[in-house]
Amino acid sequence: MNLVALIRIITPKVRKEVGLSVIKIFIISSLLLLAIACNSSKNLYNTYNKSKYTYEYLENHDPDRAISDSIDVTIELYDATSNKSIVNSIITIGCYKFQGKTGNATYSVRSSNDLEQIKISSIGYFSIETLPLHTNRGNILLKVYLTEDDRIIMNCEGSSYKIC
Repeated sequence: MNLVALIRIITPKVRKEVGLSVIKIFIISSLLLLAIACNSSKNLYNTYNKSKYTYEYLENHDPDRAISDSIDVTIELYDATSNKSIVNSIITIGCYKFQGKTGNATYSVRSSNDLEQIKISSIGYFSIETLPLHTNRGNILLKVYLTEDDRIIMNCEGSSYKIC
């Protein structure tokens, strides 16, 4: 007995019930997948220059605590193509500026109720700015994947006029 003959044997009522249960399963699984995807705080954010970053709040702190408390911002810098660690960077977190000597470092900054952007730059790579982040939600883990800067560097030596 082939499949077509089996389908003809099934009554229209049974076909309708089976069809509805398949549709219900499809809708429920689609909604569940959407809820899981939207609930993740480890999304990979693209920047305007093909660099990417992820961030995650590591601890939940009491939002009513004193503003003078500090948080730790852990930054891991990687090359976007090779995934190797990047050293020697400049990191700006709000009003604080740090020089990163290693690819993975932790910086302590004052928490506040204001949103703060984190700016990261390194020689030979495009700079990035994160979305504004809450510094009163707890410690932050930021993983950054910088893309190499492929723009031409101007060489002014030997020219009769200076454009640099």
